[in-house]
Amino acid sequence: MDDLEEVSEYYQNRGCFNELISLMESGLGLERAHMGIFTELGVLYARYRPEKLMEHIKLFATRLNIPKLIRACDEQQHWKELTYLYIQYDEFDNAATTIMNHSPEAWDHMQFKDVAVKVANVELYYKAVHFYLQEHPDLINDVLNVLALRVDHARVVDIMRKVALILATFSPVVYSITFFYFNNECFPCRIIGWSSPSCQAIHGCSSE
Repeated sequence: MDDLEEVSEYYQNRGCFNELISLMESGLGLERAHMGIFTELGVLYARYRPEKLMEHIKLFATRLNIPKLIRACDEQQHWKELTYLYIQYDEFDNAATTIMNHSPEAWDHMQFKDVAVKVANVELYYKAVHFYLQEHPDLINDVLNVLALRVDHARVVDIMRKVALILATFSPVVYSITFFYFNNECFPCRIIGWSSPSCQAIHGCSSE
């Protein structure tokens, strides 16, 4: 598809973006249209028509050169679309990392839970705990429910203590609450809903 890339560069170098996009769009209807047309149009949308990008990706996900479009979305900082492409390409570690690093645009709670259980790098579980404690503390129980069998509970409790102490430095009221509750060994386990056997396995406490 060198000819296609040459045509694309020719139009772009002359600022004829609309004409080029129209040309590529007309090619989608051709019988046995090549993957390169779908991919190049996706790259053009990423650069010049971002409002059309996600719809294009969802419609033609199986006809795209996903690695090429991943590079284009990364360069143009389309984080939501980049996350979707990573998921389609089974790159769940990159999808989770993108969601957490660019959460204002990329984060969706249900999507993140689906991705989190498929990551290969276990350190991302603990990064996810940090992320939820700092940005979505109201949903920490929900995400821990899907990670409970994959994480070291003692390490999670330790993370919760440290984050709580950091937050406490900004408020005397929070400091008082933190000092009282997080010096109660069982409290962190209770607030994340782990049962008595889990608590006992960590530090021998009881939920009674």
